[in-house]
Amino acid sequence: MIQFDLRTKNLIIAMATWFLCMLSLKVLGFLTFLPFVLENAAVLTAVCLLYPPVIVSIFQKKRLSYWSINKKIILNDLKIFFIVSLIIFPAVFFGNHFYQLIVWKAPYHASLSGNWSYYILIQILLIAFPEEFFFRGFLQEAMMGYFKTKKKVFGVAVNWGFFLTAIIFALSHSLLTLQWWHGFIFFPALIFGWLKQKTKTIWAGTLFHAACNLFAYWVALHY
Repeated sequence: MIQFDLRTKNLIIAMATWFLCMLSLKVLGFLTFLPFVLENAAVLTAVCLLYPPVIVSIFQKKRLSYWSINKKIILNDLKIFFIVSLIIFPAVFFGNHFYQLIVWKAPYHASLSGNWSYYILIQILLIAFPEEFFFRGFLQEAMMGYFKTKKKVFGVAVNWGFFLTAIIFALSHSLLTLQWWHGFIFFPALIFGWLKQKTKTIWAGTLFHAACNLFAYWVALHY
């Protein structure tokens, strides 16, 4: 019988869990002809991403520390989220503006449409949090634990597991619904992963992830 060390076992379990989650989500996509599935697709997707890591942690008797909540952690994550956002989003805003003008000939236009309060809640609770919980909390920890060698990126230790998690995150979107732009998800995924390594939690990453999706929504309304 083949014997695996703990790092390898954790990686195998994490990858098997990822495969089963993707399979479940793919099946869910085929069932959207059912009214219940279609109307509750976001909730069902969140369940598919949240429950498996919890179940695995129960069997492994392992505490999921990456979603610990206390005042100090929340304030620190908020601070880092705002700092990173102030660095990233102005550059993304102007980069997108000139990209839209030059490539697509699409000038900015004002728009008051969009149910923002509803969309913000959906993005944070049913999209960003479940995805960060699964990919950065559960999967990235297993990936980072498997590869020993680490290097500093802006003061944060990363290794090949960090980059592989970002690749798997982008690939997962294409496995469910293929879009030409999915490859670009790799780049914000690096920031999500960096935030996880920086804070040791998923809260800053969840907020930044939601902010990225909300920015994409804003672009769709205004260009």
